[in-house]
Amino acid sequence: GLWDTGSGRVLRPEPEHTMFVHRQVQGGRTGSGLCARVEPAASAAGVMRPHRRPRSEHAPSWSGSLRRHAMHADPVVIGFDCAEPTLELLEREMNARPLFHVVADDGATHTMWAGTRAPQLMEAFRSVHAAMVLEVHHRLEGVAHGGAALAMFVPFAQVRARASLALVSAEGRDALRARGPSSCTRPEAIGAGEPGSALVCAADADPHAAWHRLPVPDGFVEAVASVASGVVRWHAGPVADAGAVAALVRGTGAAAALLLPDPELGALRALSASGAQLPAASTWFEPRFRSGLCMAEATEVATTIPE
Repeated sequence: GLWDTGSGRVLRPEPEHTMFVHRQVQGGRTGSGLCARVEPAASAAGVMRPHRRPRSEHAPSWSGSLRRHAMHADPVVIGFDCAEPTLELLEREMNARPLFHVVADDGATHTMWAGTRAPQLMEAFRSVHAAMVLEVHHRLEGVAHGGAALAMFVPFAQVRARASLALVSAEGRDALRARGPSSCTRPEAIGAGEPGSALVCAADADPHAAWHRLPVPDGFVEAVASVASGVVRWHAGPVADAGAVAALVRGTGAAAALLLPDPELGALRALSASGAQLPAASTWFEPRFRSGLCMAEATEVATTIPE
């Protein structure tokens, strides 16, 4: 369930098994999936496999949330292979009258339905033997210790994997330069890293001479391994322009920023299945589902939810 003001808790369990269908539209891109409570047994059975390590700095936040609300409202985003019959079930659910339809302050439109075909959906999910955690890996810590997590299950067909911006130390930047000659690139040409190269911004140099392409392995996983020792922080999310990257480098005290090639989803899934894990925050995914939708107070959202 979404709200239970009587008990003082934001989330409450439904009396019967219920799956909620959520759709988000932002910037012309639509993402949809199933919202459901994930029990510890799912984590123990290896159904939810991570592909990167969790961010340890979030530990106090997620532990406190688990104690106060008994379940996390910031959803774990899980990708899974969705067969055509399952997609059809989701489409049928979204043709019904929604629980609510809200346009958030950031322009994202959220619509949610209470699934009326829970038995059929659960039967469809029996064929999903393994899925990959895309976002919010730190929430799995609570599940592993006997708690429960709110999860958004998203078909892999909707997902695009992206590389985070790697902020490196001076030693890491110099180690890259020592590997071979670089080619200068105009700042206007900033974009996703190209196969076999990483775009580097040296914040202490002249802007027009600071951008170079340095050689790295073609594959994202291999590229991460080649630079991991020099990375001081991963910055997830889209990069607006060259000026924003340079400002980020200066603001964090890093010596350079690396734009690595975007990972292939198949490579990440293979890595996850093998049990290996990438550094925390080294990847991110589109669509970006908003956190905290279920944390809103009922009195605050009542004016935006139709009768």
